Amino acid sequence: MPLLMAQWPARNTAESDVSLAHLRFPKKGEKQKNRWCIFAAAPCFVCYSAGLPSQAGAMGRGAVSQTPWHPQGVLIAHLAEHRQGVNQLAVAANGLFFASASNDETVKVWDCRRLEKDVSFKSRLTYASQGGKALCCTACQDGQSMASGSSNGSVHVWRVEYVTRSGNMPDKYTGLQCLKEAHGGGGAVMALQNWGSLLLTAAARDGLHGWDLRTDSKAFSLAGTPHQGLLQRLACDGPDSPWLLTGTSRGHLTLWDMRFQIPLTQWAHPLGQPVEALAPAVAPVGHLGLRGGGRGSSPLVYIAAGRHEVGLWDVEEGKCHQVLRCQPENGAVAPDQPPAALMRPGPTGSPSPLDPSALSQHLATQELQAPKVSSAGCHALLPTGAGPLLTGGSDRCIRLWDAAYPQQSYIVAGPPAADSATACSSQPAVATAQQPVSYKYLQHTVQQVSVVDEICRPTVSSLSEQNGPTVPSYADRAFAQSHRDTVKCLLPLYVSEQLLLSASQDGVIKAWK
Repeated sequence: MPLLMAQWPARNTAESDVSLAHLRFPKKGEKQKNRWCIFAAAPCFVCYSAGLPSQAGAMGRGAVSQTPWHPQGVLIAHLAEHRQGVNQLAVAANGLFFASASNDETVKVWDCRRLEKDVSFKSRLTYASQGGKALCCTACQDGQSMASGSSNGSVHVWRVEYVTRSGNMPDKYTGLQCLKEAHGGGGAVMALQNWGSLLLTAAARDGLHGWDLRTDSKAFSLAGTPHQGLLQRLACDGPDSPWLLTGTSRGHLTLWDMRFQIPLTQWAHPLGQPVEALAPAVAPVGHLGLRGGGRGSSPLVYIAAGRHEVGLWDVEEGKCHQVLRCQPENGAVAPDQPPAALMRPGPTGSPSPLDPSALSQHLATQELQAPKVSSAGCHALLPTGAGPLLTGGSDRCIRLWDAAYPQQSYIVAGPPAADSATACSSQPAVATAQQPVSYKYLQHTVQQVSVVDEICRPTVSSLSEQNGPTVPSYADRAFAQSHRDTVKCLLPLYVSEQLLLSASQDGVIKAWK
């Protein structure tokens, strides 16, 4: 990226006061060109950049619709072809098919048009040439190409071939062609992100890399810090985003300025648990239900890192502005108890080099052999352009949270009651019939932060239900349709109408209206 340097004399400001804290992200609607960043202490310089590569697509902020969307939890498809858990879903840039990456070492290709025609159908193609667990996938390059990342450290870019008919609709899927391969020594590839002409790859051990797909070469590498844990998640605001947020297995988060490839802010989530999901807020700030209406142009990102909580964080300041919290049906968490996101993080000092055990723990050596077990709580985040947030997690429920109007929040799909034993455990859920409960959503303020609590109470069954009804009850239907294991990912999909895809740890994919 060509940079032009111009000296800027300090005015009424000591040179020692100039630091990375002065970086300003462009406001919404502001042109991306000639963005600036103060990056030196003395002398003071300004860096002008011509802007990052841009590519219009479904993942960009500009493509997000602000039309209200409220899925009703009507199951229209049940796809159970994967033999192990599905880690990620991704729709092609042309919107004609979607892919599912699974622990069974395959990535399957599904025809979007079949979702409204058949309740259960077979995948069109299967990519099984990569080896290792398929941990992530994303659309890239043209409308027919996908990229997948594996636990063996490889990244493959491959193209879906099909024969079209009138209207450029696929008539017959003919095969898969591997276009490019990259093999690194940084451990499992945990996340991928299309970023213009680059493909961002998050390797567990050696950090973030930019792969230039045009020249088939590495554009840059951003190393992680060992004591912060293994890199697990990344999030940015579309292919032309000037910033990137990464999360680790120990709850550490880093905000990167991608124009200059430098870290701007680093902080640790108070729980110190693995960062399970990151997702930038895509709705206008006024629709997010923030106390006081929110603030300026700072990036806001939803972060899920344990305890059945989701926090909305200002990633420039490392400050939580909103918490969405599920309550177990046994009432184990009092509504007035401060959320974990508002706790003070523990000490982060370095241990003595004379203490091998403490040093090994500090450098996350054990996690290289046996990664941390995923925590109970939220594992999937899907912000909408109108404001509400969709979540999925270890209690097998898919929820819609409307922080601006909490009374309009509800469970889209899930068992009639969350299993409180499972909710407090990191073990896989076991589907069992339970007594239904009613849900209520309350908003209050804790430490000047807006908190939306989900309160669930048992519902007393009628006498006829206790004697055994002849027709399935609502609880029976909800139990039959819900996921039987942790909901790992959510994906919006538009065919003739807006649909919601969800995938779980047992390998099942469901489509909902």
